[in-house]
Amino acid sequence: MLLVLLFAAVTLLEAPGLVRRRMYRELAAFLGLLAVAMVYSFGLALHWSLPNPAKITEAVFRPVNKILERLLT
Repeated sequence: MLLVLLFAAVTLLEAPGLVRRRMYRELAAFLGLLAVAMVYSFGLALHWSLPNPAKITEAVFRPVNKILERLLT
C-alpha cells in the first residue's frame, strides 16, 4: 500500500506540470519509466525473482562501447 501511495504522490507532483507546459513526449517518457519502476518495485516487495538492472544495461550498451572503441583506437 505504501508503494502505491508513493508512486501516486510522485505522479501527482510531476504530471500536472508536464501537461500544463504541453510536454507530452516528456510525460509519456515519465509515465513509461514510472511504470517500469512500479513493476520492479512491486516485484521486489513480493520477492519475485527479477533480473539485475545492471546486467540489462550492460547488454544494451556493450555494442555501443565496441563501436566507440573501434572509432577511438
